Amino acid sequence: MPDLARIVIAATARALNKTPAEIYPKGVSAFERQNDYFQQNLIHFAATTLAGRARTDAGYLRCGVRALIERASAGEDASRVSDDEVFMTNRAAWPWMRHLAAWHSKPEQLEKQSNAAYYETWKYFCHVFMTASPAPIAHYFSGMYVHGTTGHHQASFRDLRRSSISGKVLCGNAEFDCILGSGLISIEGSKPHKSLEGQVKENVPGKAAFAKNRLYMTNEGALTGVTELGVAGEGLMGKDNDGKTTIIDQDWLDTHSHHSALQITPTIVKYILSKAALKANGCKNPAEEIHARYLNSLPSDDKYDAFVKRLENHHREFYELLAYVDFCTEYAGDDCEKFAAAYSRIKHSTMRDDFVNGPGDFRDAKSAAMKYYTALQSIPAFKPLSKLEYFSTYIDQTAEEMQQTWDGICDDIVAGKIA
Repeated sequence: MPDLARIVIAATARALNKTPAEIYPKGVSAFERQNDYFQQNLIHFAATTLAGRARTDAGYLRCGVRALIERASAGEDASRVSDDEVFMTNRAAWPWMRHLAAWHSKPEQLEKQSNAAYYETWKYFCHVFMTASPAPIAHYFSGMYVHGTTGHHQASFRDLRRSSISGKVLCGNAEFDCILGSGLISIEGSKPHKSLEGQVKENVPGKAAFAKNRLYMTNEGALTGVTELGVAGEGLMGKDNDGKTTIIDQDWLDTHSHHSALQITPTIVKYILSKAALKANGCKNPAEEIHARYLNSLPSDDKYDAFVKRLENHHREFYELLAYVDFCTEYAGDDCEKFAAAYSRIKHSTMRDDFVNGPGDFRDAKSAAMKYYTALQSIPAFKPLSKLEYFSTYIDQTAEEMQQTWDGICDDIVAGKIA
């Protein structure tokens, strides 16, 4: 995820004739950030025709984030037919993003590498995705900062309390008329989840392990018939060796997200209805029956391996692009014209190499050119997930998979095949 962000930011910088460092720079105050939003929104509102469409940091970044999260971009039809295998295309966009979150938070993965950078990037993606649109709302909030009616104070939710004197909200040592903030949910405070300790399988102490379709499992690993939809799957917060926040064993992230809930609710409802329909028609273990049907629907090992092998060239191309983006950034420094000239050669490996070889200083091991070629020699080995790892990491069935399961169950009920 952090690598994807670097490419998206670089593309945005090129489109706006800036350098990557100028795109949402770190270290600015809340007022400076909100004032920047305000100015971008003014540009957006002033562009009233297609020819004069606004070109802003937020707009370009949102296009990049949408291309990853929703598999769509301006001028592209998100419903276009892909020549990829169905079992891959129905995982594109947000299912794939959730798969990544679950994979990077697995305890065995955290033993190898912290996921702090992953979640920092996820927060950044959500930040630019939500603040870019709808513009009137972003403009309303940023305007309150610019006009002095709103301030920013950072504190813990545990610092919030009501003043016994004024009746206003105290946040740390500051007093506010009101505070706008999301509700705090925590697995540690979930009484239903806590009551199951010792009765269900855990991946880490204090956090239940969940099987496909968000099912609890017995201590022995057998499926139960209990589906969890709450905070219990959100994972535990921790700290890495550098003191940065990590998330451990996150199975899903939609407990308190309207956007996510809207995406996943149709699948959850069909799953629950499938269990009820099987039970009503004499099936002794609906959860096991649905899981068996799901496993039978997966591609064969040969088909999966054949498709994955096609990704090896894409894997290398991605890291080559990343190396070139880093070269462009270091080569250009704070010169946007130099960055534009270098980035315009990104399309093909020959074009990239030709540009690097032109101004390249190969006498200095620390030069941008040498770092580029060193990075090309250090591309990580292609190590795809096994079929079982790939399909089990995403906690839900995809919409297409669940529809196939539902259709099969309905057909078998009509045919009297449920026992």
